[in-house]
Amino acid sequence: MIYIGDGKTDVPAMKLIKMQGGTSIGVYDPNTSKMGVHKLLKQDRISYSAKADYQDQSELDVIIKTIVDKISATASIKKFAKKYKKTIC
Repeated sequence: MIYIGDGKTDVPAMKLIKMQGGTSIGVYDPNTSKMGVHKLLKQDRISYSAKADYQDQSELDVIIKTIVDKISATASIKKFAKKYKKTIC
């Protein structure tokens, strides 16, 4: 699961998602300070931070697409490993 949050009310959910193996992304307004998300990164409450820019090829777009690719690759490896175990036994 990927959780994208932009405020203090999102912090508990972002932390919980991260603790359960998901990915939390803290986004910030590019016209303001990004100190809040850096603090969350330092406290290990989020996995990544990025500008709240949802355009194609933005930093946030690349992060999300890379995470989805990682999830897909992990699922493929698990499927392969399960199939491989059946052929050995």
